[in-house]
Amino acid sequence: MALTADRDRARRVWPRVVGSIRFDAPGPTLVVFGGVHGNEPSGLLAAERVLEALHPAMGRGCVMVLAGNLAALNTGARYLDDDLNRLFRTECIEEPDLDHADQRELRELVEAFGRARAQARGELFAVDLHTTSAPAPPFIGMEDTLPARRFAERFGLPLILGLEEELRGLLFDYAAARLGHVAMVIEAGQHDDPGSVDVHEAAIWGALDASAVLDRETVRRRAGDWSARLRAAAGPLAGRVFDVRHREPVVTPEFEMAPELGAFDRVVAGRTPVAIDAGRTICAPVSGMLFMPNHQEQRRPGDDGFFVVREVGRTWLHLSAMLRSSERLHAWWPMLLPGVRRRAGRPGELVVAPEIAVVLRRRFFHLAGYRLVRWQPPPYEPRTRRLARLAAAIVGAAWRMASGAVRGGERRALPAERTSDWIVARRHLDTGGPWTPGPDTLRA
Repeated sequence: MALTADRDRARRVWPRVVGSIRFDAPGPTLVVFGGVHGNEPSGLLAAERVLEALHPAMGRGCVMVLAGNLAALNTGARYLDDDLNRLFRTECIEEPDLDHADQRELRELVEAFGRARAQARGELFAVDLHTTSAPAPPFIGMEDTLPARRFAERFGLPLILGLEEELRGLLFDYAAARLGHVAMVIEAGQHDDPGSVDVHEAAIWGALDASAVLDRETVRRRAGDWSARLRAAAGPLAGRVFDVRHREPVVTPEFEMAPELGAFDRVVAGRTPVAIDAGRTICAPVSGMLFMPNHQEQRRPGDDGFFVVREVGRTWLHLSAMLRSSERLHAWWPMLLPGVRRRAGRPGELVVAPEIAVVLRRRFFHLAGYRLVRWQPPPYEPRTRRLARLAAAIVGAAWRMASGAVRGGERRALPAERTSDWIVARRHLDTGGPWTPGPDTLRA
């Protein structure tokens, strides 16, 4: 009954600004987004609960709740023409097609967010609230920067790193990498699960606490132990960190997930059947855990079919924090690493020759605090063939390095950027400034 009532409330005509409270004292701003997908109203329903419990004398700064895709929310569809949460790209924002329903929503949402930024009296935090099509524990997605880690770790939910490398145009990536704010997405559970609204409510209280808009004691009096509720919802995954290793796109509307598999089930490369698309059985291309399997009512070509993630150890995260904090190391990487050189005219970006930097390049650059801007993941191969290819690549890399030395050095042998080269860029929120994307930041 509660779920039916909530869904009825969600189908009303939502305003762009669902609510806003400017507290008496200056301080941080928290912007909460909900309904960026029209079939995911949980975040807006949760935000209304929280707004009703707030008043201007309680905190400092401001909290604002923005509704995402109003046209889709009013029909209950995920989106109308294009996924709004893939449109936060420079080319879409600067030259919106006003005859395109979802791009009109994009323009209005960006303008509303811009007004919130202009009125901010301190640091700004952005939280985008979503739900999933299949049962899943709640989790946080974010760009892996040190400020975002410090903010997100307060919630106790599993953290997913690398989504912004697989998917262009995400709202949280626009707010973080392009505008320079701490931002994240919180997926609370399945669309129609009434518990998703409860999780989002606890997460909003947590964001008010973690951003210092409200002090901890005020949050505790109003919301109790929100952290314990989130950890309980996450279960054994609470506090663990995962990295996206593969995204499988939907090819045809007939895409179907294997019904026996669920979120965070283990899959084995080349052995676990995960989905069927266009009559073809898709086995896991890498080993790890299944993530965000697509069980939407309508599946469109280009949508996310599923992801595979792997856990990241705490030792690796601590080492990463140390490496990315050293400006001297960042200056030395092009001199120390084979096949790596600076990118002309793009400070903080490196060009990587994949035929020379053949070992652990993806993992190393993540460790050092770089995001992959342009790269080509290898196709799945059986283990023996993969090891043979790697051995051949190492021999080939050694030969190219030796040949380059004879010709006056590696940089002389590779003087120009090529379309086959990888491009990696520092995560500039770690250095105090936003990243300005170049014209060629499409994945290869």
